[in-house]
Amino acid sequence: MKHQIFVNIGLLLASLSLTVPGQAENPDHLKKIQNTKQCPNCDLSQADLSNMDLQLTDLTRVNLSGANLQGADLRGSNLKSANLTSANFSGADLSGSSTSLERANLTQANFSNANLSNTYLFNANLTGTNFRGASLNRAALNGAVFCRTIMPNGEENNSQCSEE
Repeated sequence: MKHQIFVNIGLLLASLSLTVPGQAENPDHLKKIQNTKQCPNCDLSQADLSNMDLQLTDLTRVNLSGANLQGADLRGSNLKSANLTSANFSGADLSGSSTSLERANLTQANFSNANLSNTYLFNANLTGTNFRGASLNRAALNGAVFCRTIMPNGEENNSQCSEE
């Protein structure tokens, strides 16, 4: 009887551990961003950075794919050439003329209700990006790729989809 209880508990614990999502971010990189606000080329994929104060942070060429930055404060941060694929920036503040997402990959990223006023998005890949309810006032979008991009008013922009 005791043996069966231990086996059942073991199976329960094993099944619970299988359902816990794994973290892909590099723990040293996570500490570095928190302590120095400097983390170019870091791997923060799948990281939970929600509601963090990341103002004026250097995130050049950072990998934030699948990361959660919901409600984060990224005003004045540098995200040039960053991989933001499938990242969640809903409600985040990326406003300001010094905030740059130039040449960033925003494919399938969620910027719903985010503030991107005055942000540089030169040559950014906005394929499948959701900007519903976001503020893009005076955002610089020169050379940005719009394909299946949901604009702040909810309309889909396909102006740069390549024909297949």
